[in-house]
Amino acid sequence: MFPPEFPLESPPYMGQQYPQYPPQPPYPPVSPEQPQLPEQPQFPRRPQGWGRRSPFQGLQGLLRRRNRGPGLLAQQMADSLGQSVQVSTYVGEVRGEVAGVYPDHMLLQQEDKKYHVRWDGIVYVSPTE
Repeated sequence: MFPPEFPLESPPYMGQQYPQYPPQPPYPPVSPEQPQLPEQPQFPRRPQGWGRRSPFQGLQGLLRRRNRGPGLLAQQMADSLGQSVQVSTYVGEVRGEVAGVYPDHMLLQQEDKKYHVRWDGIVYVSPTE
């Protein structure tokens, strides 16, 4: 298979041997003229069992909408049924008579049109003559 003048144990078939380099770190060594970086500050560790606390955790009860029945505005509008008012909302203004008061909205009647205005959308209500 191989010619007899090239035995398998000869150096050309064994592969070239590379010199062994000493292991070095992948970054250059620190030179004396470079300032040393400060160590990372050590913060006290929290005891086990503490998780991250939401800043809104105590406000959940305050932010939740409570159904306490009709609000003050609904009571005032119930007292002024049939009177002419001007209701200003985020979208625009509506003039009409208070035709009905409901838990989530009020009903305004303007000639032949009826408007359902939600309490959440009302900016202010003023009486008109």
